[in-house]
Amino acid sequence: METNETIHDGVMKDVDGQLNPVPPKQNSVQPSVAEVYFYEEDVSLPYYTDRFNLEEGDTVFVEGKMAGKRGQVQKVSHTFRIRSGEYEQIRCVVTFSKPSKLYFSTSHLIEFRARALSVKQVKSWFGIPDEKVELLIGEGTETFRVSDPFTTGVNYEFGMKAHNEYFRKNKVKYLSLENGNGYAIVVDDQPYEVRFRMDKNGTGRALTCSCQEVGVCVHSQAVVFELWELMDTIMGKYRHEYLRFNRFYAVSKDFILPLLMNAKQSGSITID
Repeated sequence: METNETIHDGVMKDVDGQLNPVPPKQNSVQPSVAEVYFYEEDVSLPYYTDRFNLEEGDTVFVEGKMAGKRGQVQKVSHTFRIRSGEYEQIRCVVTFSKPSKLYFSTSHLIEFRARALSVKQVKSWFGIPDEKVELLIGEGTETFRVSDPFTTGVNYEFGMKAHNEYFRKNKVKYLSLENGNGYAIVVDDQPYEVRFRMDKNGTGRALTCSCQEVGVCVHSQAVVFELWELMDTIMGKYRHEYLRFNRFYAVSKDFILPLLMNAKQSGSITID
């Protein structure tokens, strides 16, 4: 017998467009409606998700008017009946991994094993979904030297703007270099992703930013300044660790410490 019903994981959509819960497949996401509380605004709002298995206490980013603000899941219900598109959706769930040994620099904490500060995990802290997006990349012929931030080709005035308004104000919140692939997050009016390539001799290329400005933007230039300072610290104090793993991951102190304090309900911190 023909039917117009469409069955998804955990949800059956009938001919009237209504959603009815059915048992989810094993190891699949069970759709839910969650109540999310936003501390800064002191407001709770409902959201739908069919991408994440939520639990009470999860820290999330959402779509809509609260986009860019962290919220905490207060309640989760897998039994609901809503119209498609009625609720905004959960965009990203903040994840935390195993404890890791972090090393100090002037403004950042550094690790070399990609346990606590992997790119995938840190992206969730900024509400950047880990989506498979096809990128069109042109590496060009322009290069820069990590030992001299001004070799990106920008003029002095532009370079000092990036230095004073972005680098010195610690807007480069995250920077990693793994097997020659560089990735950074710069927070301006929103988080921007900067990528680059770096060879073993300290020559970089393919410096690009998600702000889509043509040429080297202030976000990219600020990342080059941050890379210059971090590599100076790493090679001066943590050379053995860096050469052993051929990578580093660094997150700004002023970002990670409040995040961890607000998200963790238990745990400890050790400073040597």
